[in-house]
Amino acid sequence: MSRIRTNRSSLSAINPVATPRAGRGAFQSDIVQANANSLSVALENVSASESNICDADFAAEAAALTPSQIRVQATAAPQSVPKLPP
Repeated sequence: MSRIRTNRSSLSAINPVATPRAGRGAFQSDIVQANANSLSVALENVSASESNICDADFAAEAAALTPSQIRVQATAAPQSVPKLPP
């Protein structure tokens, strides 16, 4: 009989601590974890966007450089051709 009384008193001491702790655990599981997952996805999207922007910038610079490279090569080519005697 005293054992039952001890168990009841233990439960009455544990419940005030366990109930708020369970609420905090549920909050962390539902809200905090969902926000962390959402932020992780947002970070991945930002990184992918930044990569696409860098690729577009590189392509634009390469496209701007190509005509000048062609001009330089076109002017240099005739100088390297040996002159034939008349």
